[in-house]
Amino acid sequence: MRAEQRGLYETVTEPADAFPVPHPSWHDYVPEMRACLADLRRALAVSADAPELLELAVRSVDGDLEQGFDAHAAGPRLAAAYQRVGLLPVPAGEHPYLDEIVPTLEAMEAVLVAVSLVPAAAVTFKRLA
Repeated sequence: MRAEQRGLYETVTEPADAFPVPHPSWHDYVPEMRACLADLRRALAVSADAPELLELAVRSVDGDLEQGFDAHAAGPRLAAAYQRVGLLPVPAGEHPYLDEIVPTLEAMEAVLVAVSLVPAAAVTFKRLA
């Protein structure tokens, strides 16, 4: 992985590494949180086959990407992963982990959008799922 690509990878993975997954007895959505993190890790694993994926993901997080999720190109597994992220509740107000949760959800969505836009990445994601 080139230095530039490694920097992009860290930009996208840093929120996931900080994402707090509580004990299942403390939160109703722990299984969904774990599934979304697994989807994100799977999507990042395909970046080795599609270097442009990370650049698209960062552009998506920054709001510089005009395209959205391509459900047609994504296939059912990637579409299900994207849907799972959208179904996670976003805490509001003074949640103690708000600063970790929101960027991670944004990174999850951005990486899945990027995978859907890169045909080789979408195919690889299907194989890994």
